[in-house]
Amino acid sequence: MIKKFFFMLTLLVSSISQATVVDQIVAIINGEIITQSEVFEFKKKFKEKNALLDDALLQFRDPKKLATDSKYIVQHLIDEKLLDSQVKADGLEATIEKVEQEVRNITNRNNISRNDLIQSLKSQGIKFSDYQAFIGKSLERKALIEKNITSNIKITEEDVIAYYTQNSKESATQVYEYKISHILFLPKNKDGKAAYSKAQNILGKLTSNTITFEQAARQFSEDPNFTEGGLLGSFKAGEMNAQLEAGIKNLKAGETSQIVKSSYGYHILKLNKKKLVKDPELDKKKGEIRQKLFAMSFKRYFQNWLDRKRSSAFIKIN
Repeated sequence: MIKKFFFMLTLLVSSISQATVVDQIVAIINGEIITQSEVFEFKKKFKEKNALLDDALLQFRDPKKLATDSKYIVQHLIDEKLLDSQVKADGLEATIEKVEQEVRNITNRNNISRNDLIQSLKSQGIKFSDYQAFIGKSLERKALIEKNITSNIKITEEDVIAYYTQNSKESATQVYEYKISHILFLPKNKDGKAAYSKAQNILGKLTSNTITFEQAARQFSEDPNFTEGGLLGSFKAGEMNAQLEAGIKNLKAGETSQIVKSSYGYHILKLNKKKLVKDPELDKKKGEIRQKLFAMSFKRYFQNWLDRKRSSAFIKIN
């Protein structure tokens, strides 16, 4: 009887001990939790070859730390929670129709049937329902990123040219070609005060946007060879008057200069277009440079967006 009682007591203690083992909460984000088991599960999946892990954030992470550093993983999971929370706030949840369309896209791209895909996943130990959930989550995050980050990134032709000029070993041999217009004020006497005063008056109108450059050129330019809009033409660096080149070389396309004095008189210049010429390598590298600049901007925009979300969220790490 005593032995039986002792045995029952042992079972009771064991049962109570197991019941009190709970999953530890490692972080709280706006009321949502991250548990220790989530961290372990992520670490395990990250080490697996064919694990279902969305790369929306992984592309910015240190793989070595994600495989070993639990605190680093917690930070990653916090950012994922912030993404998914914003998806809900923006109403970007993926419908089953969108998920199924993406599944069809995947099978078409890989020239396989739906059943082939299911069997392939099964051979890797992945349930098709889990795969659908993964696709849905990826679509949601992609839509969020497109709305809040990607759509705000603009890589201009000038950005590409500037990057090429700064990083190309051959940049010293390249020249810019400028397409420029001007409004010319001719001195009527030796000191040219009247002409300069007119130029100041028109520059003020341009600066305050009370008149367009083309209108001002048509009404006030004193160029004897005036063309519509005050167009001078296109010139490569070194081909035009040195004072005029100095007046426009730091402008961006569409910008207007201050008053520039030359041997002809006083000019207000407009840079219509600026491009690097006589370099066949630039055309070959434009796509590559544009992708590189986009990737750099994307990382910066994304990090800034995450920083703002973190600063406005309630985050507690245990």
